[in-house]
Amino acid sequence: FDRYDKLVATHAKLPAEWRNPLEQVISQAKAILDEVAEGADLNDSTDNKKLNSIRPFFNHTLDALLQFIEKLNTDHAQMDEIQIKKARENIIVFKADLLDHQEKLKKAKRMDFDVLMDVIKARLKK
Repeated sequence: FDRYDKLVATHAKLPAEWRNPLEQVISQAKAILDEVAEGADLNDSTDNKKLNSIRPFFNHTLDALLQFIEKLNTDHAQMDEIQIKKARENIIVFKADLLDHQEKLKKAKRMDFDVLMDVIKARLKK
């Protein structure tokens, strides 16, 4: 969450031409963090499995996104057309990566629900 706060602060310093395309990426990252935080009980082994399924989000994606935004913040004025094109492509890659993390969270939720329903059915049969 500290890394996300730093990411938001750095994002706010960007010029509008970069800040606007990154809005969706920032909100996707926030949605993932909120979803993890809302129901995470670190003493619960199923929640730990859920967290492990998106560990790359915390270890890689957030860090890479922060570095990307920091680099844009320092270099946006000197970028040539090729660098601008690559930066825009990287934004698309971040969006796809964050969607993948969101899907992993949804799958973990569905599996938890399915397991719970099976347990309920088994108990009702007794």
